[in-house]
Amino acid sequence: MGAKKHIKWFIAITTIILGLGAYFNRFIIADWFTPLQKTNKQPVSMGERILIIAPHPDDETLGGAWVIEQALREGKKIKIIVMTCGDGYKVAVEKNFGVSEPKPADFRKLGRIRHLESLKATGVLGVKQEDVIFFGYPDGGINGLWEYNWDYTNLHKGLNGFRHSPYSFSYEKGAPYCGANVVKNLTSIINEFKPTDILYPDPYDQHHDHWATNAFVKYVLAKNNFRTQEWTYLVHRGDYPWPWEYAPNKQLHPPYVLKNLDTRWHYLALTSKEQHLKSEAVKKYVTQTKVMDPFLEAFIRKNDLIGSYPQHYLPFIKGGVDNGNIDKLFETYFSEPSADTILTELEGGGDIVRLSAAQGNNGFYVGLQTRKPLRKDIRYNLRIRLFRRNNDVKRMDLSIYDFRITALRLAKNSLALPTKTSVKVKGNRLIVSLPLDFLDGVDQVFFSGDTILKHKRIDKAAWRVITVKKK
Repeated sequence: MGAKKHIKWFIAITTIILGLGAYFNRFIIADWFTPLQKTNKQPVSMGERILIIAPHPDDETLGGAWVIEQALREGKKIKIIVMTCGDGYKVAVEKNFGVSEPKPADFRKLGRIRHLESLKATGVLGVKQEDVIFFGYPDGGINGLWEYNWDYTNLHKGLNGFRHSPYSFSYEKGAPYCGANVVKNLTSIINEFKPTDILYPDPYDQHHDHWATNAFVKYVLAKNNFRTQEWTYLVHRGDYPWPWEYAPNKQLHPPYVLKNLDTRWHYLALTSKEQHLKSEAVKKYVTQTKVMDPFLEAFIRKNDLIGSYPQHYLPFIKGGVDNGNIDKLFETYFSEPSADTILTELEGGGDIVRLSAAQGNNGFYVGLQTRKPLRKDIRYNLRIRLFRRNNDVKRMDLSIYDFRITALRLAKNSLALPTKTSVKVKGNRLIVSLPLDFLDGVDQVFFSGDTILKHKRIDKAAWRVITVKKK
């Protein structure tokens, strides 16, 4: 091996060690400093009809056990939606069935087993089988349905070998694998059940199915102008729950990297009986404990943890950013976790730390800020959904590469790039200016952002709903 190769290997190994070191330090200090975060230890007050939405079988137990037990004890109604049957987990197929090259039939077999495990687990918590609804969408594909496979003419193919749900117990038999159908199913259940409260995945969950499920729920609520109390739960982050071990005498705390965001965390104390029931429910997920312990057991703590978020309104900047008010655009912003994965540690130009949106005299502005200066070889995507009157929703997927902007046509309701759209880059800030009539008839704006380097996603931001103030 030549000297240059030695140097390259040394740099690569050193970078990895530094990245892991940063994670180790973050994990250690997390347990010390999490009490400094915005928390609310007052009792959570929920209404009479509670809907819990889980991306996979087991999420409803890991994140919602306290809510389920408390509600049923008080005579309230509970319904649970499980988006997938967890039928895309290759490692679980290999470990449980002893196959090295799983076939679609093996994934479907896992899906049927996990469906039964979920019924047993929720049964331990006291939920009736008829109150657990399975959609049967593809495990590992919820983000695909959200981002790309939206239309009925562009269906997603799951690892189960199908483009429609193959399960007889699905809420909609043969449900087509596309985002529009997910919206239809969620809308139907919410219209029928009329929940006073909805508990669903937190927007900062790093699993793409959880992140996309959060987006789908927010989308349906905004599109149909549903009014309900919203609560979120966290399952997947590298530093949560900490430590990854069975520690029933410890508390669940939010990850340290989420401490400066606008989440309000609520500690829900479990009695010894409630903790025991949650533990027994988790044990029903036999296929998962084979491959995911001690992670699953780490959720058996003295409390459950749920989050809530304030309502946000689109701010107005007099004169707009065209007159040099770039700083004002970023005065009202949504913070994002910074350097929270090894990839974002290494690629600071793609590590999103702020997202902003505002209206002005001459336009609508969306801003993205990264931890380090923007780079021409990184693709910066800004995703926008416009909720108009009469349930009309339009989407705009802006892509900035080499600091040039285009609009992606990913669905039938995608908008073309408006004339007079411009993009500005200043250091680590990117600002897109759209014409003011872009907001005509719009009641709410839904937006997010993500970054991609050489077809590899570096970072993605939480989806946020902003209400447009009436003039």
